[in-house]
Amino acid sequence: MFALATTARGKRVAATTLTLLLAVSLVAGVGAGAPPEPSQSTDVTNCPTITEPGVYELQRNLTAGASVCIDVRSSDVTVRGDGHTVDATDDAWGDPVVLADGAGTLDNVTVTGLAVDVATPRPTLRYDGVTNGTVAAFDVTLTNPSRPGGGVAVVGDDAAVRNVTGTRLTLVGDRNRVVDSSAVGAEYAGVVVVGDGNALRNVTSAGRPALSVTGEGTRVRGGSYASVFDGAGVAVTDAADTRLSNATLYGGSVDGRAVTLANTTDTVLDGNALSGDLVVGLAADGADGTVLAGNRFASDLLVGARLTNVTNATVETNEFRSPLQLEAGVRGSLVYDNRFDASLGIFDRPVLFGPLVGEPSDARASNAGNAWNVTPRPGENVVGGDAVAGNYYATADGTGFSQTCADADGDGLCDSAYELTENDTDVHPLAGPANDTAAPVDGGGANVTDYQVDFVAGDPIENLSADRLYAGEDRLLRFAFGDTDEGITERDTAWPSAEIRDAVDYGHVVESDGAASVSFTVADGESVTLSLVTYSLPGDGFSADTADQQELLNATTRTYGPGEHTITVDLPG
Repeated sequence: MFALATTARGKRVAATTLTLLLAVSLVAGVGAGAPPEPSQSTDVTNCPTITEPGVYELQRNLTAGASVCIDVRSSDVTVRGDGHTVDATDDAWGDPVVLADGAGTLDNVTVTGLAVDVATPRPTLRYDGVTNGTVAAFDVTLTNPSRPGGGVAVVGDDAAVRNVTGTRLTLVGDRNRVVDSSAVGAEYAGVVVVGDGNALRNVTSAGRPALSVTGEGTRVRGGSYASVFDGAGVAVTDAADTRLSNATLYGGSVDGRAVTLANTTDTVLDGNALSGDLVVGLAADGADGTVLAGNRFASDLLVGARLTNVTNATVETNEFRSPLQLEAGVRGSLVYDNRFDASLGIFDRPVLFGPLVGEPSDARASNAGNAWNVTPRPGENVVGGDAVAGNYYATADGTGFSQTCADADGDGLCDSAYELTENDTDVHPLAGPANDTAAPVDGGGANVTDYQVDFVAGDPIENLSADRLYAGEDRLLRFAFGDTDEGITERDTAWPSAEIRDAVDYGHVVESDGAASVSFTVADGESVTLSLVTYSLPGDGFSADTADQQELLNATTRTYGPGEHTITVDLPG
């Protein structure tokens, strides 16, 4: 007949005196009197108010009214749901289902293993002024997912949120952490982070924006963030020292963005994959000290990255399948060792200056003091060459500057500078290995077969086409070109999905004894199907327009487990 009873070492205590004491305690709240010993726990069978430290375990599902169901008013409390559910669907406008409100006085509160069915927009859990709080294995089911309501809110410092699913997440405070969780924001923000030193790892979110960051020192690693409608995948505003790494970022339609930066300093984006539905991948307006490194801007973006009023940025080792746009006010920035490839995108120019529409002259004039190369130095560059210097510029018809420039000494750099505008010159643009003109080679006539080698995840494509390419499916790792007279003459790299990059560490295509091979290492716990494929290559080089004329010549396909491996395929001739 009572809401709670105390157990020790898993056995119920039946003493009449203890039962009477518990009956009295219900009037003032759970746990009145001496706190339970560490080895003790308190059974919960109705919505409790907890006023003493201890461990409290749900013994059955609960039904919440309009008021708080689980009300924590003490430090050092653990609430274990043990897989039970709180049904809070009767009142969509009620108080938080679970509340720990200490006005800054509570410490070490944990809620774990609990599910909540909630009628939106009612909040599901709120920590207010809690230090060292933990929320784990907390699953929310929404009766109306399009209006996810208040969700889970943690206001305080040093909180740990892990394995929370199905609701919005809000963190206000410092040094809070979110791990292995998913959020649903719909037309609202999926995850909101305000404060300093917060971190998110392997979080999946969709919203408007999917993730909002304000504060200093936020770290976001892995996971995926997709914008809804005109929102952003990740919106970083009034923030400093933010780092976003190895994430999948998507900008939805209707003027959405994969990432936005506004009034930021020292933001780093590295190793991310940005895509979208004919929108801008990264829109930075009012950003200082931004670093873009090793990101892939997909061809389905209208513009890969749009920089406006950006100062002291560094843009390096990125793959732009959609253009980089310097709209206005870009100053003192360094852009080098990037692959600008407009071969699959909307625009035929890999770098744009000024607005997309209207008179660009004033906007161009506001860009000043930007550099497009570093002093050449030894090292592998973004297209697999041996010198780091400027950028690689390619277009769909094969007439990009880096595709056609002379490289008489074969050092992998064009022999002439590339003037992008009157104020923007790449002094040392990259050349592909096939641009070596030191010793022109006779094509060899009809007996010479040009070929292409693709190192890919998954099975080979038997019939390539403009609509069916490995790069378009984000599973092309490396590729090479050659002919039966000279062998492999050009090697290059692609940017597969984050899932593939995390699973496989791989080298370039190499040639030996009439065969091509790639050595690679599969990460622990992974199993990956990989193929090394050769195709005939019509014309002077690869073009999406002639892909349907390529013939599959040979292929090797295997599934590999953890460890070091080499895959080999015979070359034609």
